[in-house]
Parts: sequence; structure tokens; C-alpha cells
Amino acid sequence: MMLRTPEVACGILFRARAIIDLKMHPVVKEKTAAWDDLCGSRSQKDQQYIKAYIVFGALTYTALFVFGLVLGMIVFMTQGHDAANGLDNQPWFGPLSQIMFFIFGFLSFIFSARKFIETNEKEQDKVKAGIS
Repeated sequence: MMLRTPEVACGILFRARAIIDLKMHPVVKEKTAAWDDLCGSRSQKDQQYIKAYIVFGALTYTALFVFGLVLGMIVFMTQGHDAANGLDNQPWFGPLSQIMFFIFGFLSFIFSARKFIETNEKEQDKVKAGIS
């Protein structure tokens, strides 16, 4: 293990002081502010993606729930209580629910992408045009 001499310690302090002075330089300050703005817009964009993903999931499962509810009510009204209880045992119910899951997922993805992601990109383009 090598012991640090006072000269090495002074060298480390000198380099640290140089880095601090460099950060206070006007050009570096301007670039640091621009970098902070860029990072801030990325976190806002990340929030938009998270919101879009949550809306996508919520819409998909809500649509599936409503589909199942309507299908159950139709079967109950046409065939009775026993048929509605045994609906999930029918051989056509599994493939139908998978197909509907795909359709509802696709439609809710399109909606959430248009609502949150494309709108956010248009707003960012407006902001960029106003700044430039």
C-alpha cells in the first residue's frame, strides 16, 4: 500500500480546484444548462411513455371486462343461468377471448400512442420552433 505524500495530496486538491473552476466558466455553465434542459425533457418524455403504457393496459383490461360482461349477459338472457356459469368451459370461449384481447390491445395501443406520445412530440416541436 502506497502512502500519499503531501505533494500527491496537493496535486489532487489542485486538480479538484481546476475542475470546480472549469465548471464556473461561462461557456461550461451554458453547456451544463443546455444539458440539464435536455435531461429534463427526457424525463418528461419518459413520463409520457409511462402514462401511455398505463392507459394502454387499463383500456385493454377494461375493454375485455366489458366484453365478458356483455357476452355473459347475452348468454344469460338467451340460454339461462347454467349456460352463463359454464361459459368459460366452452371450447370457443378461450380462442375468442384471445382474439378479442389482441384486437382491444391493438386499438388501445393506437389510442394511447396518439394521445400521449405523438401529442408530446408535436408540443416539443412547437417549443423547439419557438426557441430557435
